[in-house]
Amino acid sequence: MANENSNSDVISLDGLDQDPPPSANKDKGTVAPPEEKLSPEVLAEQQFQKIKSEIDRDLPKETILDILREEDAEFIKNLDQFLQAKDPHVPEDYNFHNDAVGIMYFLRKFQKLFLDPSGVLRRRWRRHVGEVDVFLGGIKNKIVHYLLYLKNGGYKDLVAKAKNIAAIVATETKIYLKALWATPRLKKFYFLTFVASTYLSYFLIMLIVTNKKLPTVNLEGVTSFEQVADSVHEFSPEASMEQFDSPIRHSDYTVLLGKVVANLRPTQGTSGQPMGAFRFHFEASTRETAVELVDREKELLDLMQRTIEEMTWDELSSVDGKAHLKLVIRKKINEALNRGRVKKVLIETIILKN
Repeated sequence: MANENSNSDVISLDGLDQDPPPSANKDKGTVAPPEEKLSPEVLAEQQFQKIKSEIDRDLPKETILDILREEDAEFIKNLDQFLQAKDPHVPEDYNFHNDAVGIMYFLRKFQKLFLDPSGVLRRRWRRHVGEVDVFLGGIKNKIVHYLLYLKNGGYKDLVAKAKNIAAIVATETKIYLKALWATPRLKKFYFLTFVASTYLSYFLIMLIVTNKKLPTVNLEGVTSFEQVADSVHEFSPEASMEQFDSPIRHSDYTVLLGKVVANLRPTQGTSGQPMGAFRFHFEASTRETAVELVDREKELLDLMQRTIEEMTWDELSSVDGKAHLKLVIRKKINEALNRGRVKKVLIETIILKN
């Protein structure tokens, strides 16, 4: 019996350092129910709610990142079990873990902006204003120190430095000019051409970019009476005009000269010897011109005869040919006159023979 009791009273010491089971505090006669095994979906939801509750506590970013690092392995494991049943609408290369963590980080980063946008903007504005104040304060201090430096004799150092720099520039310029002057003429020409073309190209490009016109040369003096006229009246060149020196406004000096008979140039369309008889009225510009026309009638008739002989029957038989004849005769007579001019030539008689 003793052995049996001793065997039955042997106590194991392996579990003394562990927490007592929940059923230890209850009645010894009560049997603890078995622990309920949660599905992967429930575990993932609990893990998400736990991290979300930590984020809702408005923790700093570093603390949230530490929480994610601590829970990362278990969280990803639960999500893997949750995603075993794949959705046919989800692509094969879709990474849910990165999206879930990224969404949480995004919500945490912009949580304050969503909840209190005016406060976030106000704090950012104050921070930027503070940076500007610090920047302006630094500039102010630099200006004050610089003025004190000048007041204490620093301007002498600046003048000395400026003189030193000017001397160096002058020396280098002289050396460069001497070297340039010692080069052959052809190289100097190439160099000056390159400099001039570069400057001209830059000037033209700037004019094109700025949409400006090339500079114009303004001539001194009056180039048109429009610049100094009291009033300017515009007219259409196609409107019917009256000549300024027409007989309506001035005295009429018209002279009728004798008949002119001349042989015309033959053409393929003429038979025999074409001839023509003509008589013209001449409207002179002045009395002296009219007197000269009468005095030199024979000379002018011979001149008109020589002029008409250069024309053909086909030309004189048309309206345009007759107008051309009057223009040619007026030009020839005006070249021969000594005083005044012939303003207009009128045909009194024209007889053509083919």
